[in-house]
Amino acid sequence: MLGKIQFWVHSIGLPIMMIGLALVPEGKESFEAIIPIGATLVVVSVILFAINVFVNVGPRAGVRKK
Repeated sequence: MLGKIQFWVHSIGLPIMMIGLALVPEGKESFEAIIPIGATLVVVSVILFAINVFVNVGPRAGVRKK
């Protein structure tokens, strides 16, 4: 469930941030306000990803048993 939340938060935040970053240099300063919103969503998604990794990956992940 945490992975799905992380996916959707990132999938919504990144396009918002990129649209703002693309339009501000074109002279549309009104889009400057959406850049921090999208960036915050991306940061939250990265934090959720890290939490998901630490919760679901054990300390010996990737080590084969003989």
